[in-house]
Amino acid sequence: LVDLLTPDVVKMKGGPDDDFISTEFLTTVCIVLPRGTDKEFLEVYEKMHQCIVPMSAKKFEGLDDKDGNSLWRVVMFKTAVEDFKKKCREKRYIVRDFEYSEDGYKRLKSQREQIE
Repeated sequence: LVDLLTPDVVKMKGGPDDDFISTEFLTTVCIVLPRGTDKEFLEVYEKMHQCIVPMSAKKFEGLDDKDGNSLWRVVMFKTAVEDFKKKCREKRYIVRDFEYSEDGYKRLKSQREQIE
């Protein structure tokens, strides 16, 4: 995901509408949805756990793969993550562990340039 979610794509201005929220109690989870399941996901994700932030699902536009899978994010309390992952697996949604870091991206890019 680090190659897809670059600083050019991710909105991080320190506000409530940032793509990735990370606080003492809240976290952001990335989900890969199979083609054609977006509508179903939007109908059910808030019901998967009581500690999911309502209307927090957001699709990363322009990042669909060649098979039509799409990348989404959902904000929730950290206590809900494991249950949410389990319920996603039951519905064949793929949860990816990912923590966005602009500094981490820059370090990786720098390391790759040194190798070349």
